[in-house]
Amino acid sequence: MVAHLVEGHHLHEGHPDAVGEPAVHLPLDDHRVDAGTAVVDGDEPPHLHLSGSRVDVDDADVRAERVGEVGRAVDGGRVQVALDAVPADEPVDLVEALAAPIPIAVIAEMLGVVGADRAQLRRWSDAAIESTDSTSAEQAEQLGQLAGFLMGHVRSPHTDRVDLLGLLKTTPVSDRLLDEAEIMGFCLTLLVAGNETTRTLISGGAEALARHPEQRAALASDAALVPGAVEEMLRWVTPIQAFGRTAAIDTEIAGCEVPAGTFVVMLYASANRDESVFGATSDQFDVGRPVHPTHLAFGFGEHSCLGASLARLESRIFFEELLARYPRYRLHGEPSYTASTLVNGARFMPVLLSG
Repeated sequence: MVAHLVEGHHLHEGHPDAVGEPAVHLPLDDHRVDAGTAVVDGDEPPHLHLSGSRVDVDDADVRAERVGEVGRAVDGGRVQVALDAVPADEPVDLVEALAAPIPIAVIAEMLGVVGADRAQLRRWSDAAIESTDSTSAEQAEQLGQLAGFLMGHVRSPHTDRVDLLGLLKTTPVSDRLLDEAEIMGFCLTLLVAGNETTRTLISGGAEALARHPEQRAALASDAALVPGAVEEMLRWVTPIQAFGRTAAIDTEIAGCEVPAGTFVVMLYASANRDESVFGATSDQFDVGRPVHPTHLAFGFGEHSCLGASLARLESRIFFEELLARYPRYRLHGEPSYTASTLVNGARFMPVLLSG
């Protein structure tokens, strides 16, 4: 139902107070960039135009080269180094030690962010996600710092040599180059969405396996199941829970009349438990579940996630490495979660790796 409504253009871009919309706007010279949702809230034609550049980045030759490079960097030691640093015989916070550092480091590498600035990215990204529900003075200050940093980073001539930013600066979209605010919005979306979704997928997937030890054991005994298991984790966790949209035309949803202009909340988490799509076992976690029909965790159509392939790659490598070392890891207490209607993410998750 959710996919049908959006793909059929019954719904269009979000309402100003929508679920998943930022609570503040970032003023940048003569432009305004929305925190955290610069690309995901747009519709055709501007969103489609940006999606066109996204396809070039994420799905064509550049993607193959760049994702391969990032994959080699992750596979070449990032996950291993992170696991090496974590004690196996005492409780650790899986979010702080593993789920958060890995994706933010990969995003920083893609954006060409080095040194001490990398340590700030996670704090700023967290503030952007938390601002979707309400914005404190501290969060507003952090968002302003993020905007200033990213715009300065985009404007720096040094980033011309960073292949992703260099591509965005030099590739025409609809017969013109992207302006600084559009490039900054693209980077903002990559940072916030790419970081938060992967972090939530890793932590939520790890929790699901710990709560279903028979599934964890099956996955640990057969690494070939991991790619399909990542898809099941995406369905089960649904990192982005919901988006707000507005009815573009008079329509009907499940027998309910919806006039044009009505604000509608699309619950991806509910859609990913739809019995009419996933059958009688839709409320069960199954790492062997067929990958078709496809879940909606990464969106669909014009609103497909720009970092889906990267999130899958990072998560696959993480779970292969984690289960190879610690096939019987377990929770060591109850997790706590981010206060957000947008992201279904753990803030703290105590685990004992040695099991």
